[in-house]
Amino acid sequence: MKKFSIIQIAILFSFAVNAQDVSFLNPDQSRVYLNPSFSGSDGDFRLQSTYRMEGVNSGIRSGVFNFCTDGYVKALHGGLSASLLGDETLGGTSRTTWLSIAYAPVLYAAKGKLKLTPSVQGSYFVSSFDRNQLHIGDPLDARRSFVWNDIHTLPPARKENVNLSAGLLSDYRHIQLGVAAFNINQPDIGPVGEFHLPIRWCTHSSYWFQLKENSKLKFSVVCNVQKDTRTNLWLYSSFFRKNFFATIGACSLNAMMAGIGYQYHNLRFTYNLENNFNRPGRITGHEISLGIYFSGKPPGSS
Repeated sequence: MKKFSIIQIAILFSFAVNAQDVSFLNPDQSRVYLNPSFSGSDGDFRLQSTYRMEGVNSGIRSGVFNFCTDGYVKALHGGLSASLLGDETLGGTSRTTWLSIAYAPVLYAAKGKLKLTPSVQGSYFVSSFDRNQLHIGDPLDARRSFVWNDIHTLPPARKENVNLSAGLLSDYRHIQLGVAAFNINQPDIGPVGEFHLPIRWCTHSSYWFQLKENSKLKFSVVCNVQKDTRTNLWLYSSFFRKNFFATIGACSLNAMMAGIGYQYHNLRFTYNLENNFNRPGRITGHEISLGIYFSGKPPGSS
């Protein structure tokens, strides 16, 4: 595999809402989570894993782990993926585990120049609550402002449901466009009472072009909309030199992020952190990613 230099500049638009789903700083390391149509998009087989800790130096901490394996299956003329996502608050007081499976058939048009990849994804998730550790005022789900404040109403020890999602991805030369709809069936996730998870729409696009023989420039836009929205602007740029790279940018207009990474052959490791402007000098989030790409294609090249 050739050593390469990449300059990558991306602008991401995201929306923070009261019913916000999990989000990651580095979408290139969680591609199937961004859109299930990325299942098998590298052509062979890959593994991607990311761990994100949120709410560092605040009263509410949550940790998210996402593991995904996907690949292209010739017999099915498309990609398959299996994902496991774990999301917990306050050291396990509340925990939700998602298991997802997606299928993304590949179609071609315009004499093979246009690649279209629709997808469908089914998820089964289980939410559990350690009622022995709960105290009045504890968050049952920090992402959706669920707080336990009634000692006469305990959350169930376990709640489960299914979730349906779909996506579409198009590739034409160096241009990539995608759209995905998550929570299509709006499952009930309320820990106390009924609360239906709103549909989340994700649109994204990217364009890259060659600068030098082993250098590329990539421009990306990602937009998430979920019920009542508030617009956030994310900026990050990555400078690759041989096997090392660094990332710096702004997240949600009120925070900055920075990251470092290393790639050796088909193995890539990245670390990113956040710092909220309202808490200067204090780290508010960490994200660690590890990817293995058996096709030999670096992340973000497709």
